[in-house]
Amino acid sequence: MRHLNVHERTAPLGWDEMQTVLSVQRAGSVAGAARLLGVQHSTVLRRIQDLEARLGLVLFDRRRRGYQPNAHGLRVAEAAMEMELAEVVCNVIEHLGVQPQDLVFSSFSRVCIGVLRRRLPSFRCAFLVEEIPSDWAHFVDANSCVSLNLDHTRNSREQVAACRRARPDIPLFCYTVNDGQRA
Repeated sequence: MRHLNVHERTAPLGWDEMQTVLSVQRAGSVAGAARLLGVQHSTVLRRIQDLEARLGLVLFDRRRRGYQPNAHGLRVAEAAMEMELAEVVCNVIEHLGVQPQDLVFSSFSRVCIGVLRRRLPSFRCAFLVEEIPSDWAHFVDANSCVSLNLDHTRNSREQVAACRRARPDIPLFCYTVNDGQRA
């Protein structure tokens, strides 16, 4: 079984596709997902088949009593939940009338940052990471992130120095508390 890099594979997917996967996962059946989405049963089947063909992966085990997400399906559903949350955050930002200069949106989720860049392109983003990923500079550039924020306990001084040498134009910040009880 190939490993699914959910961030790379789901990045080009739209909300309709992700919402379909999430609805099938939540409802446990195509018919239930169709009711949740307000579409025909055949529409859900076609979306799932098209998505699986495009990804080159089977996302659900078809069972007599419904659809059960497999490991790939669970990863895609997790990315869909991140996207759903990001859509809600964007709606709240828009509803409150927050101005771009008043907010830096920080997230560990590549999916959430992608949604914000699409929905609210004038807002600033910061990419939070526990450990520095190999593609950090590409991701920061592609999403116009204003900084890379690191967990100080998971990255050595040498790693941080290497990032600074590689890209001195990208601010690096180390966070020390990311737990409400520790704060």
